[in-house]
Amino acid sequence: MANSSADFVDIHGYSIPGDLTMSQLVQNYGFTGYQQQKPVFMGEFGAFKSGYAIISDAAAALQSWQMATCPYEVKGWLLWTWDTDNSEEGTSGWAALSGDGSVNSLLAPIFRPDPCQ
Repeated sequence: MANSSADFVDIHGYSIPGDLTMSQLVQNYGFTGYQQQKPVFMGEFGAFKSGYAIISDAAAALQSWQMATCPYEVKGWLLWTWDTDNSEEGTSGWAALSGDGSVNSLLAPIFRPDPCQ
């Protein structure tokens, strides 16, 4: 990544109970130390319904997952997805507007202008 001509680095990560921690994820991506040279974005993150049966648990996990990127100086986040519940077998994820909208309420910049505070 350090030798790439790309303007920024895009990583993807999902909050999955019992899976990788954020530090393990960034170690796997090998970008620790490069974020000062190039902006790093989490261009896709989410939580699967198979891991979080209750939307409020998913929303809290997504907020924690987002905040866990802050020590690594991640500059932006894109939730997968906004208003589409993926119904593909085994990959159904919580969208921002799923259910009562609690995912959106905990992640939206209008409610949390700086997710790292």
